[in-house]
Amino acid sequence: MMPGDSPAERPADAWLDPHFARSARFWLRAYPRRWRAARAPEMTEVLAELAGSGARRLDVRGAADVVCSGWATRWREHPRPRDMFAYRMWERRLPGRYDAWLWDDLTGALYGVRKTFPVALIVVSSGVTAGSAAGASALVGWIAMSLLLGRVVRREAQRRCFPPAAPPRVLGPEGFRHVPRRRLAARPILAATALIGLTAAGMLLGACVFATAGYHEPGFAALGTTLSLGVPQRGYSGGVLVALGVGGAALAGLGAFAFLVGIRRRAHGRPDQPHRVLIGGGRAAHRAAAATIAVTVSFALLIANDLWLDVTGIVAGTLGSLVGSAALVGWLVVRRVERDGGPTLALRDVAHLADRRPLAPEPLEPVWTRPDPYAPPDPYAPPAPHSAPRLASSAPA
Repeated sequence: MMPGDSPAERPADAWLDPHFARSARFWLRAYPRRWRAARAPEMTEVLAELAGSGARRLDVRGAADVVCSGWATRWREHPRPRDMFAYRMWERRLPGRYDAWLWDDLTGALYGVRKTFPVALIVVSSGVTAGSAAGASALVGWIAMSLLLGRVVRREAQRRCFPPAAPPRVLGPEGFRHVPRRRLAARPILAATALIGLTAAGMLLGACVFATAGYHEPGFAALGTTLSLGVPQRGYSGGVLVALGVGGAALAGLGAFAFLVGIRRRAHGRPDQPHRVLIGGGRAAHRAAAATIAVTVSFALLIANDLWLDVTGIVAGTLGSLVGSAALVGWLVVRRVERDGGPTLALRDVAHLADRRPLAPEPLEPVWTRPDPYAPPDPYAPPAPHSAPRLASSAPA
């Protein structure tokens, strides 16, 4: 065998088939997130060696073994049902042996939905007792509340379950790490808001023109029965809707311009921000904007076909006109400011400049991280005081 032919003599991940690595990462999601962060690359190489050369994906038997082992690991490290019930219902702190699991739960995706899970019981009960319309409205309200308040709820839970020590002097994988602050970029966020708001205003207000006035009873088939829901449609003239849309856009645009006047002059000579990362405008933001516009189009079609309350469309369209026009004015102002040179503005900077507050460089943010229970020991770490070897006495016997 020539040098470099064996996987051990090649660079890390250079001999792995990208298709096989993607398949292995997919099935390894059965393991906890903290396990994957420490052992996923090593496990992927082991699976590739067992599968043999030329394998483009993990076979059925190997995938079943990975899934069974991953869920066994999750079950072994999961809190007991009694502790879990108290944690979800009454926010009782889990025992210390579940700190790693608790940290993953607090930092994982959709924590706001898991945190407000008891509200789902109220949603189900209201849907059973008050009808399908009330249940659907409560469900939409619960999802919106969970997604909008998820970041605030997460921050409060982390502060309550893992109170930071003061002062934060410990650096490294355990304790505090100083990381750049994450801020929302002003220009892409304002552009997306303007696009969504103006699209919603045009679609919803336009759909209300086609809504037939009268009292309609559309039927919905569910569980073998037909549910009738009385929906009153009022019907609005095109002139009223155009006046609402154009008047709201003009009013919000003038208000935003008056609020943002003087930003260009005050932003001159703004300091650099080396300890800050701007987010927004990426692929995830584009997908969220496209999904929001698709939901708006679907809602407009329901209004036009007399399947939803047109009053809701009037309110949502007017709000979209207000927010969209204000965001459009803000985007134009921010784009003109950034053309003068200097660091890119964040939404926080725009608020400070509008409030006539000076901009200052932001420091690094101390973030406390839990120790990784799967991380291997550091061979270069100094020995503990109790394990230090004793020196032999030099005195003669």
